[in-house]
Amino acid sequence: MKQMPILTRRMPELVAAAYALVSILWIPTSDRALASFAPSPAVYQMVQTYKGLGFATASSAVLYVALRIAWRQVSASHARTAQAERRLADVIRGGEVGTWQFDLRSQSIFINDRWAEILGYTRSEIEPVTIGFWNRIVHPDDLVLMQEKQARQFSEGNYVFANEIRLRHKQGHWVWVMSRGRVTQFSASGEPVLMSGVHLDISRRKALESELQVERNLLRHVMETSVSAIVAFDEAGRIIFANREAEAVLGTPLEHPVGGASHGGPGWRIPGEEGAALRDRMSPYLGAVNQSQVLRDLPVTFRHPQKGQRVLSANLAPVARNGSPVRLVSTFTDVTEQLEIQRALASAAADAQYQALHDSMTGLPNRRLFREHLDAAVLRGGRLALIFIDIDNFKQINDRLGHLVGDKVILDLGKLLAAALPPDSTIARMGGDEFTVLIPLGEAQSPDRIVDRLAQEIGRPITVDGNLFYLTASYGVSVFPDDAADADAAIRNADLAMYAAKAKGRNQWIRFDASLREQSLQLGIVSQGLQRAIRERRLQLFLQPKVRLAEGGRIVGAEALLRWTDPDLGPMSPARFIPVAESCGLIRDVDHHVLDLLGEVLERWWGRGLHMPLFVNISAASLTSERFADMFLGRLQRLSVPPSGVGIEITEGTLLETGRVTETNLDRLAEAGVTLSVDDFGTGYSSLGYLHRLALSELKIDRGFVAQIGNGRDGAEAIVRAVLAMARALGLQAVAEGVETEFQRDWLIAEGCQQAQGYLFGKPMPVQDFERLLAGQRMTAT
Repeated sequence: MKQMPILTRRMPELVAAAYALVSILWIPTSDRALASFAPSPAVYQMVQTYKGLGFATASSAVLYVALRIAWRQVSASHARTAQAERRLADVIRGGEVGTWQFDLRSQSIFINDRWAEILGYTRSEIEPVTIGFWNRIVHPDDLVLMQEKQARQFSEGNYVFANEIRLRHKQGHWVWVMSRGRVTQFSASGEPVLMSGVHLDISRRKALESELQVERNLLRHVMETSVSAIVAFDEAGRIIFANREAEAVLGTPLEHPVGGASHGGPGWRIPGEEGAALRDRMSPYLGAVNQSQVLRDLPVTFRHPQKGQRVLSANLAPVARNGSPVRLVSTFTDVTEQLEIQRALASAAADAQYQALHDSMTGLPNRRLFREHLDAAVLRGGRLALIFIDIDNFKQINDRLGHLVGDKVILDLGKLLAAALPPDSTIARMGGDEFTVLIPLGEAQSPDRIVDRLAQEIGRPITVDGNLFYLTASYGVSVFPDDAADADAAIRNADLAMYAAKAKGRNQWIRFDASLREQSLQLGIVSQGLQRAIRERRLQLFLQPKVRLAEGGRIVGAEALLRWTDPDLGPMSPARFIPVAESCGLIRDVDHHVLDLLGEVLERWWGRGLHMPLFVNISAASLTSERFADMFLGRLQRLSVPPSGVGIEITEGTLLETGRVTETNLDRLAEAGVTLSVDDFGTGYSSLGYLHRLALSELKIDRGFVAQIGNGRDGAEAIVRAVLAMARALGLQAVAEGVETEFQRDWLIAEGCQQAQGYLFGKPMPVQDFERLLAGQRMTAT
């Protein structure tokens, strides 16, 4: 506040002194002058009166002027003081400052409205504020500290205070307050008697500080538990922070790098791939700082003091100049093991890729890789020979000598074929005993010589584990683009040609032509019709009588045969649809369907007391099923039909391909009482060892030999005699098939044949017709 001038402050004394001086000088002087000039006492008295009135008037005027001036100055001073007080109040209100005065003598505290408002009160609610009230609202911990601090400062003569304390709000929570003050009045003896100060609500600041501390603690925890080394550099490149992981990753104790080391120092000269330190222009630090670049996943080769050569992944980010000493933050992660794992995984992936594209046993390309080579060759253009190879009767090697020997044969064979082919060809193993070959052809070149060369190689003797093998194969050949317009067609055509070679007796090659496609189309039509017939139960069971020749042709059994009439294809011979079923994988379904039909007949017959044995043909595919015997016997048990009421006929081909599973099934059936019969005997290459080893009961002489009896060809009759003699020697019953004439019947009786079947005794007929035939036989017998 501006000080009042000294003249203004001394105005009353000056006026009084001036008035006294003038009065002292005026009265005697004026009286002497008046006495000198007044002519008479009356005049003197009158003039004296006027002189007194004049002096009083003049002095009053002077006094008025002086007082007027003084009043104006006092009023102006009061106005300035009031304005200053208002401004101070506005500042206090604007700053939301609570003011207080503490009278140490009365122990009373005088406050303003804001002081009470900070704590949720109105001023009237808490006035007068006593020291007892104050002690209750201050947090106990803060009260102790504040009292101790005040006592210490008083003893030191320091009367200025600042404390951050917690005060209890009216609603019960704590409010952080900054309390500032000082002693503003002392007693005559110098003791403090009055303290004045302010309160500021700092709760928001404290909350922000707490949140910031939590974030700092979290950041510190994250940095200390980080799996990456975190290093911060200042403007000069000195390390000003390093977490604990930096010690492990960089091999340097924490106390060494912080504050002293530099990115340019010998301990931090990050070497490059060749081991030499990076040049300055290549330094990650300089690159990040000078160019303000963020570098990510920078691979750095680093020589660890203990672990030797390591690979680090570095991330570096420059920090803007915002008052922080940090200029660069970097992280380093040791990725040495990770890279080794990646290399191992890459190697494993390459191995897996190789395994996915190559046969695991021979190392030759597999079906997938072969198709890729074929597609690429077709795109390049030119003529190509595609050859499918299927080794004939290879299953016998696996069944007789085991799959280990069979695998060794395939391995040696793959080597022979690969060595025999030109370099620009491809050979692949498609699985099992099948190979495919892809060879480029010239414009007029024929695949004949190539196939002959392959057959020559396959025909070479192969010795495995002391066993000598001579192999043959069936070949299917398709030429692109002569026989096929694309890769898919070439594959289908070669496959068709191979199966045609197998169907014609194996050990030969066939080149695809249009007739094979037509045959394949017909095969598909028949296959679809057969599937529909099985699903809709359109196959019918026919029975052909088996008679005992020595008893005048009495019916002693029957062979169950299938007949099928398709709504679109018409009547279908078994000779036509059974091969289709075998080639299309439907033969087991056909067998199950036959057994279902046979079961219905047997259940009805045995329920009526008709114990006539029925014989059924079972395919080799069904006999190779692990649980076939159990399934077959289980059906009979559910039908209450004894196993002796059923016979199973198997072909010589089935005997030829007999394996462990087939032998187990046949032995199981024979032990249960099922009659086992060899059908079409004499047409194949059956081993006599199988006839002796298997529990067979019956041989059926093929109709081809029986048909030639009596036509002058002694060879057929000799074969029949030999079969009959062998059957007697082995204790087997002989059954002649296809007997159509009385001469054939009589000849067979003369040669000792026990049973026969053929048109002479009855054609295959529906079950109802066969039942009527049996009824007629019984009536004749009675």
